[in-house]
Amino acid sequence: ERFAKLSESGHRYVEFSGEKRYFATKITEQAGYETTNLDKVVEIIKTLPLEEKNEIPTDQMTLDGTSGTSKGSSLELVRVHLSRVIESSPAAGLTYIESKLNEDLEANFYDSLELRNGLQEIRSIISIVMEKDPKLQACIDEIHDDVNNGNSVLIFCEYKDTVSYLKDRLSEEFGVIVETITGEVSKERRKEICTRFSPEYHGH
Repeated sequence: ERFAKLSESGHRYVEFSGEKRYFATKITEQAGYETTNLDKVVEIIKTLPLEEKNEIPTDQMTLDGTSGTSKGSSLELVRVHLSRVIESSPAAGLTYIESKLNEDLEANFYDSLELRNGLQEIRSIISIVMEKDPKLQACIDEIHDDVNNGNSVLIFCEYKDTVSYLKDRLSEEFGVIVETITGEVSKERRKEICTRFSPEYHGH
């Protein structure tokens, strides 16, 4: 961009073969939504006991005759990932929590009972959020006019479960075709979707 010029309208551009090529202008707005239940989840996540269980080999014993089980390091990446999937969507959060609850927590975590109870409590709260998702409603409100005016809308998601969740909910809300692209989509299908999304396809 160091060779860019500034137009009268204030937009930056460069010239190639006598033509002006403009840089895209990024406009960022933050949509607010009610977060009471999600705030509860965040507080639970902060206190989840994620310390690993350390055990001495079965053919060894401690000097004082105790079990030899002790706390190991805390798996903070699990805490970070849990926060991110729940922030993405309740659907993504539920998928991850169910996968953790199906693990053998008792074999891997020192305070497994407290951890399992915490995950189950989070699951209950997120299930309530699924029924009336304030973040989803904020998304619907944000794109409502564009969709009803026939404009294409592009939404980026971090997790595939959120992609599927939005496809189902937005299709139901607006009664329109919602196309999705993930790593599982073939190159041919990806190209077809991108072509249909472009303004040229719609004659603009």
